[in-house]
Amino acid sequence: TFDNSGVNIISINLFLKLYNEIDIIDVVVKKKNICNLKDVSYIEISGIGNGEKYLSFVIDKMIVNGCNYLRPRIAVAMKNFDNYECILHKEFVGGN
Repeated sequence: TFDNSGVNIISINLFLKLYNEIDIIDVVVKKKNICNLKDVSYIEISGIGNGEKYLSFVIDKMIVNGCNYLRPRIAVAMKNFDNYECILHKEFVGGN
């Protein structure tokens, strides 16, 4: 979570596909003003790294299973996952 809200994590490959105008160097050097990303922060993601900070930002809307979520936070893992591109926080899939 970040600011008491769930964070959805996407792989670096998915991020670069969605935001192909962004230079990966800006992400690696933790630049705060990246292209048109909104509310950029660098956050720690437990279980994914060793105390590293990852790029996170807010998108306008995300639709999951027909439900609209306004202004969800997305974080970018600086790695790829095995058979998937993202990890949704439980609040976005009806979990507890």
